[in-house]
Amino acid sequence: MGGLSVYALICFVAALFGLVIFAGWPLAVVAHEAGHVLAARLAGLRTYRVDIGQGAPRFVRNVRGVHLVVHRDIFEGSHTWVAADHTEGWRWRRTLTCVGGPLTNILICVALVAAAWRFDNIFLTLVLGLVACPHGIVVALELLPFARVPPTDAVQIWRVLTRSDASISQDVNEALAFELRDLFQSGRGEEARARSVHLVTLEPENFMANVAVGEFDFEAGRWASAAVHLRRAVADPEFDELSTESRALLLHHLASALTFGDDPAGFTEALVAAEAALALTPDDLLVLTTCGMARVRAGHVDEGVALLERVWEASHDCVPDSREASARSLAACALWLACLRRDDQEGADRWCAIANGA
Repeated sequence: MGGLSVYALICFVAALFGLVIFAGWPLAVVAHEAGHVLAARLAGLRTYRVDIGQGAPRFVRNVRGVHLVVHRDIFEGSHTWVAADHTEGWRWRRTLTCVGGPLTNILICVALVAAAWRFDNIFLTLVLGLVACPHGIVVALELLPFARVPPTDAVQIWRVLTRSDASISQDVNEALAFELRDLFQSGRGEEARARSVHLVTLEPENFMANVAVGEFDFEAGRWASAAVHLRRAVADPEFDELSTESRALLLHHLASALTFGDDPAGFTEALVAAEAALALTPDDLLVLTTCGMARVRAGHVDEGVALLERVWEASHDCVPDSREASARSLAACALWLACLRRDDQEGADRWCAIANGA
């Protein structure tokens, strides 16, 4: 009978342990991320997003300027996203942010264990001790050098302390880019643009801010402003550190903004930017179209028409609503304008009819 009682007690404790871990883990993770947020704000960093878990979003809310997203798999890795406008103090501020999460769990764990020792009730002591377990497990996992996604706090601290100054500058720019993209994707595009404009006002040569303002203005059709900021971004030394696709995209948007603009002085610059983008992505029909339009606007009508007709033929079997379809439609419009510049009214009427049906 005594053996049965011991066995029942073991089963009860095991079941209680599992229940407490299952129920207490999300709370421990929330406390962990809250520690990151508090530490980041004490260090002067902006916390713009917190992800709890992984997988499909189940709960999305804006909490005091923080985009909180709770995902389906709450037992997977969580992450707090921070950003800054400059690299000054990034190492120690980022390190403090990483330390804030585990430190919060440790303090809660110590408080629970200390409270457990003050009670004579064995059941209450057991429960408090078990509630402290998820916090201890979170700390243990975050201090191990796991190369998971997102990386553990220990890995992040090691990376930020051992990276070169050039890499730190890249990290800050990437963090700012992620912040602006998150603001834009969460329906706060004007806030993202306002923040970028404010940063450009303070630091006119800030690379990522110029990219952000240029891209926002390009999407809004503010060609003159887009050209000013994209021109600064393309001239920045950090532009050369981007991937081939990113450089081609910025050059393409700069060429398009200058081409769609009303300043004749920018047409030659548009042609230079378009040809640079074409050299990076020679098979991109949309870039080829922009290059053809720039040549027409710069006065090289015959060369531009040849490129545009090449786009028209190459996109004959394109999929509707695809990038190639956009290039085909834009090429037809550009060929119509080119015919007008040639005083070819018959050709202009033909391409106008084609463009309306493209």
